[in-house]
Amino acid sequence: MRGRYTPDPVNGRRATVCAAKGIHGMGHHQDDSAAAGRGVSRRQLLRGAAAIGPGIVLSSGPLDGLVTTTATDAVAPSAAVAVPPPITSWDRTVQRKSYDKAAGYQTLEKGDGEPHLLRTEMRRTPGHVTLPIAAFVQFTDLHIVDDQSPARVEFLDRYANSGPPHFGTYPFDSAYRPHEFLSTHLTHAMVKAIRGMTTGPRTRTPLGFTIVTGDMTDNCQYNETRWYIDLLDGGQTILPDSGAIGVDESVGSNLAGGNPSGFHDPEFWAPDTTVPDKYKALGFPGLPGVLAAARASYTSIGLGMPWYAAYGNHDGEVQGNVPLDPDFLSSDNLQQIWTGDPRDVAVGGEKIVDTAATPPDRYEDFGFFDKLAIARNLIRVDVTPDDNRRLLGRRAFVQEHFTTTGAPAGHGFTAGRGEAYYSIPSADSDLVQFITLDTVNINGGASGSITEAQMDWLETQLRANSSTYLVPTEPPPSIIMENGGTRPREDLIIPGRGLTDGAGSTIVNQPGVRDKLFVIFCHHTLDSMDNADLPPRGRPDLVGTVQWRGDALRRLLLAYPNVIALVTGHTHRNDIKPYPRLGQALNGGFWEIGTASHIDWPIQSRIIEIAASPEAQQAGEFGGAAGPATISIFTTMVDLDAPLAHGADLSDPIQLAALARELATNDPQEVGAEGDTRDIKRRMGRLEDRNTQLLLPAPFPLNAPVPAGSPIAIARNLDGRLELFGIDAAGNLWNTHQRTVSGDLVPWTKLDQGTGWQSVTTAVNRDGRVELFTVDGSGTVTRRSQTAPNSSTYTQPQPLDGVFATAAATTDQAGNLHLYANYGSGVIQHRWQDAPDGGTWTNPWTQLYGATTRMAVRTGSDGCAVLVGINEEGRLFHRKAYHPNARTEEEWGPAFPLDGMFEAVDLALNMDGRLALFAVDGDGRLHQRFETTPHSGEWAPWAVLPTTYQDRTLRIRHVAAERNGGHGRMELYVIDDAGLLYRCKQSIPSSSDWGGDMGFLKFRLRPTRTLTGL
Repeated sequence: MRGRYTPDPVNGRRATVCAAKGIHGMGHHQDDSAAAGRGVSRRQLLRGAAAIGPGIVLSSGPLDGLVTTTATDAVAPSAAVAVPPPITSWDRTVQRKSYDKAAGYQTLEKGDGEPHLLRTEMRRTPGHVTLPIAAFVQFTDLHIVDDQSPARVEFLDRYANSGPPHFGTYPFDSAYRPHEFLSTHLTHAMVKAIRGMTTGPRTRTPLGFTIVTGDMTDNCQYNETRWYIDLLDGGQTILPDSGAIGVDESVGSNLAGGNPSGFHDPEFWAPDTTVPDKYKALGFPGLPGVLAAARASYTSIGLGMPWYAAYGNHDGEVQGNVPLDPDFLSSDNLQQIWTGDPRDVAVGGEKIVDTAATPPDRYEDFGFFDKLAIARNLIRVDVTPDDNRRLLGRRAFVQEHFTTTGAPAGHGFTAGRGEAYYSIPSADSDLVQFITLDTVNINGGASGSITEAQMDWLETQLRANSSTYLVPTEPPPSIIMENGGTRPREDLIIPGRGLTDGAGSTIVNQPGVRDKLFVIFCHHTLDSMDNADLPPRGRPDLVGTVQWRGDALRRLLLAYPNVIALVTGHTHRNDIKPYPRLGQALNGGFWEIGTASHIDWPIQSRIIEIAASPEAQQAGEFGGAAGPATISIFTTMVDLDAPLAHGADLSDPIQLAALARELATNDPQEVGAEGDTRDIKRRMGRLEDRNTQLLLPAPFPLNAPVPAGSPIAIARNLDGRLELFGIDAAGNLWNTHQRTVSGDLVPWTKLDQGTGWQSVTTAVNRDGRVELFTVDGSGTVTRRSQTAPNSSTYTQPQPLDGVFATAAATTDQAGNLHLYANYGSGVIQHRWQDAPDGGTWTNPWTQLYGATTRMAVRTGSDGCAVLVGINEEGRLFHRKAYHPNARTEEEWGPAFPLDGMFEAVDLALNMDGRLALFAVDGDGRLHQRFETTPHSGEWAPWAVLPTTYQDRTLRIRHVAAERNGGHGRMELYVIDDAGLLYRCKQSIPSSSDWGGDMGFLKFRLRPTRTLTGL
């Protein structure tokens, strides 16, 4: 894929660009009204944003405040616009009111959001995520169902019921679902949820595409295929009806026209009637008119982004396990019960609704003659024939994707090919190569495998963008095909692929090869690729085809360190597994990310984002002074964009989707019964299978930028009013202050035209003048100060020598300013004024022990400085000076670790003399802790501050704290990942309470404005 998909502001995804007017400079600095009026060029804006990483954009509002750019330091905005983050399960979840099996029919309710859990099986620490690489959406197992099709065998579902006589032993619980007549509506509502998103929630990286990892259809029919394509394309009329249009011929009705006697099988839910059935006995409602409403046409929304498809077993086989050319003498597949060609059955006028045969109680006793008995005693009813139900083979399925209004044409497939595997086109500069596999064994069976030809192709693709790969010191297992050789009774031995478990490997280097990360898509999980079935009789053209199983694919992927993820479906379950490369020449491995379906509870899709931290300079984790970057794969679940409870308006397809979700969570075969091993939570997975941060060592240098400091800083004026400074996305430096102590802020004014400023810190001279230090994109530090105490004008900037990433400042007990800065390697440097109140900075930089990416420093109530830093692994540490006015390394105490992994930090001093420490973790949660007693150096435990605003959890990226000079209450200013500024205050001085009944963050800016005039 060439670069990232750019949202279409008119016809495509949501995009917002606004203009700011009449913004002027004040004091001595340049009047920028002319520049604001004519606008800065888009190229200039993007160049500045890319150079500085974090930044703020001016906005008006109650605080007349600031806006940052992004969730991570390197996520430069495509325009200086704060876009509200998407609503995902990170913000809130959908829950059953009770998960007790005996609780009966349950409705749904809103639950708390779920954080991204750190998974460290293949890497211990995440570092600072500063390089966004890619973001995309995964749909899987849509199961768009033509529930009126004669090529379905719903009657088998009853053998999977809990309790006697079969006790759920038959594996047919997907033969019928009570909500399956609403399958198109579920996907419609999921598409709506994604259509409302422009970026990944964690990194704010633009979403590039959606991949659908198989089982888009339920029964490989033409009409199901068209419905699914049109749902994702958008702007198409969806008519989820077949046969006699407007006449319901499903098992949920009386098979009108085919069963005029009016008999209804109580094993199926009859929503239109009051006739008793199994489902109504469980609490399912009666909804007259719902079947007709479900057949009504509506217009699809469409994803509004490119989408790709992977082939699934339900897309290629009847009911997902019967080949289109079945071997009728086979005893392997129960559902091969046709008395004719399945293609004829699908479009014909007879539907199988039951059998007069009685199968054995237990599935393990079900043999070949039981299958014959069922086939000979089928009960049929007449239905309306429909050629649109024709079954599609793989070539026809592939070709149908070229009849589309979406992008790209073919959705990854190649016209005229019989194969369904491909690589998504990518530019040379792209860091990721996406590959889609075909794991369907069209010889029959629901589980998967991969052909020998496809394995050859895959290894060629992997080797083309891997400068390094591994070969085993001992050969991996081979495949032996009985009588597969060139002579009679000669077996064919196919050499194994990839690594050998328990044996070592050697590294092969390929000079001149451009490295890319690999993400592999396919339908089946590795564990479910266990199908080595041979072609059916009568297909000599396929005899000799080798089917490799999941274990062979795992070995092959592990041989290529650039493979970071395998994204799958099939199980309808959220499940993330690590596959480490154990005992080999290189560490690491890959993650298998399996996602729930759109047809079974919990009915979710997943956003996947890939990002990286810088290469390590100082971390000891790697056994030396340097090491590889850390790759973070963020996974976030997305629920339907539909109400928790369906409304009375059955004409609304979104309301019907809400109904379908409620029915799905009450499906008795999903809920299970007491004593049944099934459970409605099983497909939800564990917390660590849903919203996660999956860590891996980078297999090659990614050159992620070094973290920059905070774009916001606060100081206290001599009269007690707070003074704020901020940097926007174009690198401009802005300033505001409170009108009165603890009051509102005056309008922002520009201190300096954009020169690439990226971080800011402050301290206060002994005479009360605020001193300001800024770091630009080249690492230059400049200082300027108020011309007089409480003034709104500042001196001209004066550069200091050195090249640094970030800085922190404080004032010592004697009134001298101290500046602490770190090199790109993290090494801390320190210098100080030679006299208070405007003294020179002739003292050279001296090294202070430790390495940090971000830091805060504050002079405690005992006059001793305290420094808190975050190292490049994300771990927090602190040091304290032995005595006031400390300058040299010998005057500082040792560094001690503080628990927690964090991205941003600040220190402030309570009125009672205790230091307050604030830190932001990678998931955007804000933490606080206070010293237990003044200047003790001992800290109370961390407490998470609830950063909610208007029923939305904010993701904090930067924090600045200072005590006002009036009431002595501390004030917090935070910037969220949408770039908005919020403020809160202590309820009383030195308290850990921040706002009482108002909630934590009480003030918010109005919508963002850019400075570009675009």
